[in-house]
Amino acid sequence: MNQLVVTFNDRGVITTIGDDSGPYATDIAGVDRLYDESITTFDQVRAKADQDIVEIVDGVRGFVDILDGTIFGQTDVFLNGVRGDVRTQETNLGNLTADAQDFYAEAYLNEHNLLPGFNRIDISFTNGGSIRDQIGRFAIGDSGIIPLPPQANPDVGKEEGDISQLDISNSLRFDGDIVVGTVNATGFLQLAEHMISSVETGNGRFGQIGGFNFSYDPNAPTSQRIRSLALADATGNSVQTIVKNGELVVASNTIFSVVTQGFLANGGDSYPTVIQNIQRLTDFDEPDSLGNANLRPGRIQDAFAEYLSAFYNNDNRQQPFNQADTPQSEDQRIQGVA
Repeated sequence: MNQLVVTFNDRGVITTIGDDSGPYATDIAGVDRLYDESITTFDQVRAKADQDIVEIVDGVRGFVDILDGTIFGQTDVFLNGVRGDVRTQETNLGNLTADAQDFYAEAYLNEHNLLPGFNRIDISFTNGGSIRDQIGRFAIGDSGIIPLPPQANPDVGKEEGDISQLDISNSLRFDGDIVVGTVNATGFLQLAEHMISSVETGNGRFGQIGGFNFSYDPNAPTSQRIRSLALADATGNSVQTIVKNGELVVASNTIFSVVTQGFLANGGDSYPTVIQNIQRLTDFDEPDSLGNANLRPGRIQDAFAEYLSAFYNNDNRQQPFNQADTPQSEDQRIQGVA
């Protein structure tokens, strides 16, 4: 907890910062520093505090505890949502988010026949800017900073590695609406080019992807960076080449199914508006095959929670997610080749 003690002049400008400003540990040692010897316990602090504030704090704590005690899955590894990483390179949290979006959209696709002629999603993408935080924590070890899975919260029954609703809502806090549609090969290439068009500045448009992979030259002119682009199977192996040596090798009017979020489909982050036949999942009932999460249907938080529940939930005798984040040089979906 931090305390800032300031004085203002008549124009509202800060004139002094008090010496008692600064961080205070919210532990018994912190209590000792802040109060006289008559106050030695947290209960005494609560009794002394403004009770209206105590009521507000208790209400917020209760709400947060409910979120952190609602568990959807587990991870053995740190899920990298660090701002500087998700906006410049592939990360394991970006992959997990794109795969969750793909899984979720396919359930809607088949339940409601959203895109006649398609029974699966070819392309899934989101932007790094939509991932606002990691799922996990950092600790200091002998070798430096160590990324770790989410911390346990014994007060609500959360074990280390559990992924809670609080974790999901904190990381994917925009909770964008999910849309499906179609895109031709030319548009597909334009989307991929846009994903890495500002990689050198760490722009939020950087793509996190599923169902395909590509390589790019960050030193090439914008819109001429993609060197290869291919659809991929569930194991990451290329199954259909779209671009080779920077050139389309399929007919430009070849059609693919795509899932993303409405913000991007509508041109957010300056994405090209090349997706056609757009269907918003929020306009349809949630498929019978889903419903384990019961968050806001048709949105990315619900998709992420449903995916964890289906594939990485100990309660369903499944193994935790264990794909550790890799150095950029070892990334498979998005490869810089300069």
